[in-house]
Amino acid sequence: MLVEVATTCTQCEKVVWVEAPEEEWEAYLSGTVAQLAFTSLTTDERELLISHICGTCFDKLFLGVVA
Repeated sequence: MLVEVATTCTQCEKVVWVEAPEEEWEAYLSGTVAQLAFTSLTTDERELLISHICGTCFDKLFLGVVA
């Protein structure tokens, strides 16, 4: 079963829905780090769960990328 969670970017306030298998959420909630728990998610989706910053804002803040 897939579990879908909404989270909001703290920088741009965009709401992003992240969907992953229930087993991955269980692993994450049990203490497995996001990088290992969420094998089905993209790097941007994992970062959003960790820091609450979307991929676009992360690139602007930390890589100096202007979209």
